[in-house]
Amino acid sequence: MWLARLDAERHFAQPDDVARAWSAARENVEGDGLADVWLWGLGSQDVRHTNASGTLEENAEDDVIKDVEVLEHLLPESKRIRQPAAASAIHEVLLMRYAAATHRALLLQSPQPHAHLNLIGGRATTSAATLPSDDDARNRAAQQVQQATPQRIAPPTALSEARLARVRRLGAVHTPSVRVWAEVFRQECGWHADRASGPDADSDARVLGAVYEFWRQSDGVEATAAWAGWLLRSGKSQEAVAVVGRARTVLGEQAGEEVERRWKAVLDGPAHAEEDKEADVEEGVADVTGEEP
Repeated sequence: MWLARLDAERHFAQPDDVARAWSAARENVEGDGLADVWLWGLGSQDVRHTNASGTLEENAEDDVIKDVEVLEHLLPESKRIRQPAAASAIHEVLLMRYAAATHRALLLQSPQPHAHLNLIGGRATTSAATLPSDDDARNRAAQQVQQATPQRIAPPTALSEARLARVRRLGAVHTPSVRVWAEVFRQECGWHADRASGPDADSDARVLGAVYEFWRQSDGVEATAAWAGWLLRSGKSQEAVAVVGRARTVLGEQAGEEVERRWKAVLDGPAHAEEDKEADVEEGVADVTGEEP
């Protein structure tokens, strides 16, 4: 019933009326249709009217502000869903889209923003209506994007700090699931994947380390495998060994054994067959497992 009403509103009503109908549907829907109603306004195609006179960059930034605004409104609202399992699932989907939207906002400030946009999936866009007019909500969303992206092309230091602030905000405010943290880690891995050293790689390590510290609290095995693997690929084998060793101590016997198994799989991978790394790798195996290389 709710979906049929919303589809009718989409075709015949004014945008504000559509937004109010969607809000009422989210508040009152129950049962099997709950997820469909909640996600109804988050479509894969952006049909909002853009500024015809705006540049590509301006329109893209406007879209990001709207995406963040909508999701900032929905995330706390989703915690009030009366069905716990559904609330958790919907909150996770919204967080995945929120992570993509905030990441996209930062990509727009990188030196080559549009080259990165096709890498970002799960973009949140309203397929029919925006949420009801709320100047405060819009201003908060715009301010968040502007604080995270202080210039259209941000200097490297500011961009690195903005990336770190995004990760910390996600962890402190929204309590992401394991799946969301895995996606955030993947997003942050893509910034300077072609640079194993230098300031860019150092900033990546700082941000990814922050993701790891949050992620390992809910999935120590997967987080450790991802973080140690990235460190090893970046030429930081001793740091990778230290991360794995700490995880084996902290996680307990069963999870520690799984970390060791995953670590050995990383070491056996073809990406680490270079002769100049073999000594460090063998030393790492000995340090972590207590076995001779």
